Amino acid sequence: MSTSYDRAVRAGAKVVMPIENQFWDERYGKLLNPFGHNWSLSMSVKMTPKEMKAKRENAMNMFARAEHPGKSK
Repeated sequence: MSTSYDRAVRAGAKVVMPIENQFWDERYGKLLNPFGHNWSLSMSVKMTPKEMKAKRENAMNMFARAEHPGKSK
């Protein structure tokens, strides 16, 4: 998947949300292509319970601050 993501960025897509492992067991990211189309890329990933818990806690803390994981301030 990162190959498709990297190819899209090299072809001019802008990163809306960097691709990374999310707390819901997916590697996920968002792009905006040069023609104005939004793309979401995802795939299932296996994470350790410890990694999943840390990502979930980080996301919930961001939501509590009215922020959203993956979006810049």
